[in-house]
Amino acid sequence: MQDRKQTMEMRKHKRTRLNGHALAAFFTPRHDFIGLGQILDISRGGLAIRYIALQDQIQGSSELELFGSHGHVVHIGKIPCRVVYDQELRSESRGLLKVRRCGVQFGELTGRQVEMLESFMASYRSTDDADAGKMGGSPCRDEQESVPVVEIIIETG
Repeated sequence: MQDRKQTMEMRKHKRTRLNGHALAAFFTPRHDFIGLGQILDISRGGLAIRYIALQDQIQGSSELELFGSHGHVVHIGKIPCRVVYDQELRSESRGLLKVRRCGVQFGELTGRQVEMLESFMASYRSTDDADAGKMGGSPCRDEQESVPVVEIIIETG
């Protein structure tokens, strides 16, 4: 008889796959930049990113800034979070550049942050699940095209 390994789903919120145009930047609580990665999927409770690491993995508690450009620019700043996992994607890593996947749980969000997060997820939702797993997602717009800019900055504390 074969032993089956079962994984219990711990998430409270359904994850939404994104279109490849959304990024997350990590900062220490003292606002030092840690890293930048492409958001793969996101929910009200957290997100997963793919990033390239030259040094050690992202660890512990920090703050996130989410931003992207897909028809308009959206920016959500100072989201408290903690890293749940961070693992190398060996099939995508080459030489000194290590491609990693990092799962993050959001800390307590304000009502305004939740509202902006919902809008962010709607703006960057993937129309095709095949796009969600690719670095870069769908093709970029023509650089000559005029793109309206909307910047939303939410600061807590």
